[in-house]
Amino acid sequence: MENQILEPLKYYQQTAKVQHENNIDEYFNKLVNESKINAEENRQTAKLFRKQDKIASQTKSKISRLKVWRILLIVLSVISVITCFGTFVSEPNELKVIVRILSVFVFIGSLLLIFLFINKKLKHSEELYQKQRETADKTYQLALSQMTPLNQRFTENDTFDLIEKIIPRLKFNRDYNLDLDEDFRKNFSFESENLDTRSVVNTVSGRYNENPFMFCRHLNHYMSTKTYTGTKLITYQVHYRDSDGKMRTATRTQTLVATVTKPFPMYAYATALNYGHQTAPDLSFSRSYNHVEDWSESKVDRHVRKGERKLRKKAQKAVEKGEQFTEMTNSEFDVLFGATDRNHEVQFRVMFSPAAQLNMVKLMRASEEYGDDFSFVKHGKHNYIVSEHAQSWDMDASPSKYWSYDIDIAHKNFKDFNNQYFRSLYFDFAPLLSIPTYHEKPSATFEKYDKLTQNYTDYEYEVLANSIGYRNFEHADSKTQCILKADHLYSTNTTDCVQISAYSYTSLPRIDIVPVLGRDGRMHGVPVPWEEFLPVKNVSKMAIKRVSMTAGQFESKKPSLDSGLFNAPNAYYHGLFAKILTNNEVDLVDTKL
Repeated sequence: MENQILEPLKYYQQTAKVQHENNIDEYFNKLVNESKINAEENRQTAKLFRKQDKIASQTKSKISRLKVWRILLIVLSVISVITCFGTFVSEPNELKVIVRILSVFVFIGSLLLIFLFINKKLKHSEELYQKQRETADKTYQLALSQMTPLNQRFTENDTFDLIEKIIPRLKFNRDYNLDLDEDFRKNFSFESENLDTRSVVNTVSGRYNENPFMFCRHLNHYMSTKTYTGTKLITYQVHYRDSDGKMRTATRTQTLVATVTKPFPMYAYATALNYGHQTAPDLSFSRSYNHVEDWSESKVDRHVRKGERKLRKKAQKAVEKGEQFTEMTNSEFDVLFGATDRNHEVQFRVMFSPAAQLNMVKLMRASEEYGDDFSFVKHGKHNYIVSEHAQSWDMDASPSKYWSYDIDIAHKNFKDFNNQYFRSLYFDFAPLLSIPTYHEKPSATFEKYDKLTQNYTDYEYEVLANSIGYRNFEHADSKTQCILKADHLYSTNTTDCVQISAYSYTSLPRIDIVPVLGRDGRMHGVPVPWEEFLPVKNVSKMAIKRVSMTAGQFESKKPSLDSGLFNAPNAYYHGLFAKILTNNEVDLVDTKL
């Protein structure tokens, strides 16, 4: 298998994809057997529920149609009354008498239909629907209770356990812990700027053959602009001579339009894979994707030939200036990968051996997979992969995504989620797996790191705060999303107390008067309303503690836990529990959990 994974595209397509799917089925069946649920009985109950639910839905649709008919008849009766009284306004004639008689008949007929037919039908249907809904709900609860032993066996580790079976060198952590964080920072050139403009909303971390990795999703804030529009209606007079030669005056109108562009806060999510490895420790470069998987063979050939000429000129200029840049032998790799800003030619060649170059070209041109949708940045020992597909990847491996009342639906959800999860994660790793030396264990003796005073990382603080929800931390006047930042205050045993700062903006209405030239030849001030966004900040305290149980186990324990733990907004995420502190409750959180 190790030889196969050195060709990551081939390994996925010929081995990993099918094997992972088989493992998912085996794992699911294993959980079913362990749960001792009666699968066939559940299928019958689920089938009965869907039948009952469909009948109830049909009755509900019938109720909606009857209500529409009743409204139409009420409208018709009102119109008939208005029409009838309208015939009395002027002198009566034969037509008005006929209209009056018809209006009376329509009015009486509408009321009779409403009270003798529609209302009775509606009452009967509503009573019937209530019974049908109750019956269907009871059947649903029965199906759900049949599935409870299985649903409780799903954990947030299922997804990671399945992936580790396919890639044994890949080991996941439950969270981004202090050991991994310190190793990353001190030994692999990892620099994480603690900016007030971004907040961590999710992490998936661990080690590949003892080398640290972390997928991180940030919520980023940046200032952009927004264009506001205002209008003003003006009137003016024009003088003209008519066809008889006489002078006339006419009034004209014109709507003047003006715009202003003002600063506007924007927010966007970004997901990236960080990987630490000692290969080429002094090398830095960057490359961006071009989606060459969508190109025809002839377009690739033209692009490579054109790129070769550019690389040749760049190499010549480098010689003239005494700089280091040399073309690679494999020009297809050199052009398509495009890391022309590399700073160390020798280490670049050590990293990208002929096998690595071949793997990378195959990966970028794989139209049946994600292809060339990734950026690759290297700063010393820190590697940074940002792919397009990862931006929509559902990183949260919560088992609630496949809990169900129906064993077959649960199986499908479990299979679909884990297949997609593995595919997305694997092809973020694929550029790294394409490099043979990146499979090696760390061989250097790294600096020993010190034990920190806090129990959990700032990353996990922010993940938990975002899980609780930014609305629970925002300033009272906030009108935008919040960037949540965490600072460790103190610890009580294994519980940390942190300060959560919520950065956002309030807005104030403003009006700019913009001069616009009208057709009357005069300048007019057009009012343009806009919003001024002013920064606001709110500070809260939050406690965080590890609980040695799965999400399902924690939910089942909740009723027996002290209610003081849940008297303020709280969240459980991958073995960590956090709550907003309404007072000095850190001791309570630590003791009760």
